[in-house]
Amino acid sequence: MAEIAAESLAAAARALMLAGRWAQAADLLAAAAPAEGEQPALALAAAEVAVDQDFWTRTDGGASALSRISPGYDADVVRLRHDYFSELTPPGSDGPRFGPDGRDSAVLSSLTSRAAQLLDAAPDPARAAAAMFFTGLIADNLRGDEIAGRAAFAKAADMAREAGDDLTESEALRHLAPPATRAVIAEANTEDVRRFSVDSTVSGYTAVVESLAGSQ
Repeated sequence: MAEIAAESLAAAARALMLAGRWAQAADLLAAAAPAEGEQPALALAAAEVAVDQDFWTRTDGGASALSRISPGYDADVVRLRHDYFSELTPPGSDGPRFGPDGRDSAVLSSLTSRAAQLLDAAPDPARAAAAMFFTGLIADNLRGDEIAGRAAFAKAADMAREAGDDLTESEALRHLAPPATRAVIAEANTEDVRRFSVDSTVSGYTAVVESLAGSQ
């Protein structure tokens, strides 16, 4: 039987997740027989996969998966992602709901505070860039503060570029795109959107977006 380190399995599962292959990612993690001390890394990856799938396909496995992870910085990141996604796309909704109307101000304040805490506590530049990106998401998509959101996206793109994090940089640049281009991306199918992030560098991502926009 082949032996693969838990971190390598988790990385493979995340790559499958970004490609929109959530079932395969979950199966890979479920089939693992972790050695002592490896289960937390696999549980965290499983939670990331479940939360991501919930957002893109309207499933509801994230909360259960989150109940099995150990405390820590990365666990807090996944919990914030889950709660942000749940606020943006409430259960039973047809899609994302943007802006502050009808939202609980206490929930928005809590999400904003949690993102700021993650930014302050980030253990490395890449995680700091991701936290800055989520600060922008909360400001722009939930609070309806486009100015603050775009400022955070621009900062996140710069931070991610310096950290060598192409994924966060491409996501931040996508949110800085003109409204017409963002609308094209929003109308693309889920598999296409995920491919922008996982298969391309920032320049490649830009080329795909321009191609899509030109085909409309």
